[in-house]
Amino acid sequence: MPGCCSYATMIKGFLENNGVSRAAEILHEMVHKGFSTDVSTAATVVDLLISDLTGESFCALVQKR
Repeated sequence: MPGCCSYATMIKGFLENNGVSRAAEILHEMVHKGFSTDVSTAATVVDLLISDLTGESFCALVQKR
């Protein structure tokens, strides 16, 4: 079972490689299992949300779950 660091690594990796949908799925799984993001992962998500190119799609994916 993945731990907090494993989840953070997977989320960051997917976000950095245009896997926005999968990153949102993993983020929800992580939170559902009681984990929270670390500062680095939170900063990556925030950077994505303020991006004109993908922020809207990521925000929509997060809100759907």
